[in-house]
Amino acid sequence: MKGTVDIEWKILPDLTFTSLFSFSKSNTTDVDVATEDSYFVRARQKDMQDNTTFEPVWHDGGYRQSKGTNNSSITFRNQISYMPVINEDHRFDVMVGQEIRTSKYEEEKTQIYGYAHDRGHQQILQLDLMAKLGVPYWTESMNETAAVSWFGVAGYTYKNRYTVSFNARTDGSNRFGLKTNDLFQPLWSVGFNYQVKEENFLKDVQWLTYLTLKGSYGSQGNVADAYSDLVAKVGTIDAIKKENYLVIDAPKNPNLKWEKNYSTNLALEFGLFNRRIAGTLEYYYKKGVDLLGKKQVSLVSGFPSVSVNWASMKNTGWEFSLNTINIDTHGFRWTSNFNFGYNYNEILDVYSTPTYGSMTNAQRTDYASAAIVGKPINGLWSYKYAGLNEEGRAQFYNEKGEKVLKGMNNIEGLVYSGTTMPLVQGGFTNTFMYKNVTLSVLLVGNFGNVIRLRNMTDGQAFAYPAATQNMSKEWASRWRKPGDEAFTDIPRLEANEFDDTVFYPYPSNGTMYNNSDLRTVKGDFVRLQNISLSYDLNLKKLRDLGIQNIRFMLQGNNLHVWKNSKLKGQDPEATGAIMKYGSTSSANVSFGNTYLPLSRTYSFSLSVQF
Repeated sequence: MKGTVDIEWKILPDLTFTSLFSFSKSNTTDVDVATEDSYFVRARQKDMQDNTTFEPVWHDGGYRQSKGTNNSSITFRNQISYMPVINEDHRFDVMVGQEIRTSKYEEEKTQIYGYAHDRGHQQILQLDLMAKLGVPYWTESMNETAAVSWFGVAGYTYKNRYTVSFNARTDGSNRFGLKTNDLFQPLWSVGFNYQVKEENFLKDVQWLTYLTLKGSYGSQGNVADAYSDLVAKVGTIDAIKKENYLVIDAPKNPNLKWEKNYSTNLALEFGLFNRRIAGTLEYYYKKGVDLLGKKQVSLVSGFPSVSVNWASMKNTGWEFSLNTINIDTHGFRWTSNFNFGYNYNEILDVYSTPTYGSMTNAQRTDYASAAIVGKPINGLWSYKYAGLNEEGRAQFYNEKGEKVLKGMNNIEGLVYSGTTMPLVQGGFTNTFMYKNVTLSVLLVGNFGNVIRLRNMTDGQAFAYPAATQNMSKEWASRWRKPGDEAFTDIPRLEANEFDDTVFYPYPSNGTMYNNSDLRTVKGDFVRLQNISLSYDLNLKKLRDLGIQNIRFMLQGNNLHVWKNSKLKGQDPEATGAIMKYGSTSSANVSFGNTYLPLSRTYSFSLSVQF
């Protein structure tokens, strides 16, 4: 349910007061059921065993999870505007206002083990299982925010040619409450707009339709979800005292500040030959300071990590777009759109200690433990591969240049492989229209990033797989006998994956191999993203019946990709989390130790416009 009340009062011809009140409220209910005969339940029943007797603790029934959410928000804004025009050459735009925003999100989740869906929707209590899990079957969470803002704008335009503006605002948030000087964050920006085409020396240039130069500089603030509303929560049951732990969820940090960003933008917009050619060229520089994130701290503090202002970094780049009308005749029209973007990111300062585990993890979520000054935030480091030894095991160079099988935990021994985020992104669309038929073709491309290949093992070493486990076809080329190391880089399979020769100390041999420079390749690609063919039927007889148009459309997506052959069939855009085939401890559907490629889809649609 949503509602809005908007009031406008014209006090004077150039003076206007507006007020807006809006609210929204939504509720959702989700129920997931797995019957007792489902694979989901059977697999988990096998894994749920008593820690001492190893007897099953999930004896009967299936599983039911229900989740209900309530989401509500309120916005109340008041502003007054003064926009006089003097002698037709001088225009002033002045506005001041205030805004109050609140939002509340509530979630209630219930998990029932032993749910008899086919026997009257009842619960068969599984007390042994509940004791083993040690977590409440019912949980509730809430996230509530409140913010207040004051803002103002002042602008001046001369002869519709030169415009300067100044914006200022201050925002306050309940996310920061211990230090009053951090409650409110003052923000501001200045900008200009120069209509170059309006100059006398360009007014009569017929081929130049318009030419605009504009720019801005200012600051922005961000609260993000750096701090939790929940200070403490109920944890699992203590095995000895049979009581729940109380877990501190939000460690104290009185020095937490707003995240601040300072941006510089400069853009040139142009149109040529009555807009048959139009484009934009833009440069930007953005510097972020006091960035919010998680930082690993000493366990003496009682917490593995805390929310901090942990770094500063910059983003610089260019963006270019070009639209052209290549052919435009009575029955045929061909248009093109090309867009291109380049972005370079660099860490300027960091207040955290990097770890080899985060630095080599392409799927990391802890960026603070992988940040290195002078490198991108998405920089990826790798273990330096040194070939297979005579026993078929992978070797790596440590920080001293020595060959080792495991335990290279010094970040000085890592090599920088590149960034996982593309430096360059682009798209190219061509549209052909002949009478009532339209054909559109879209190509997209990413360049300048690196990708980790699929993991060759789920565990710490290269063990023989389970009977139900998927494996990469690369294993067909593995080391089998002495001398094979001269022809392959695929290691042997271990009879005992916990053999200390390859297992401990960490990182293990398998972990180092999966995250080595051997398993890191360039991710450049060009994809045929979309082809669509449509036909519009708009006959007079149909219009007489009240039907303005009928459109038939045939469309295909992700039809082909030109990519690096070293990806070994892996989709360059399918870089999500790995789903392990053998894991039944979570509800994720498993497709083996691999990445799902983007699916190729075809569709036919019929739309009628009245």
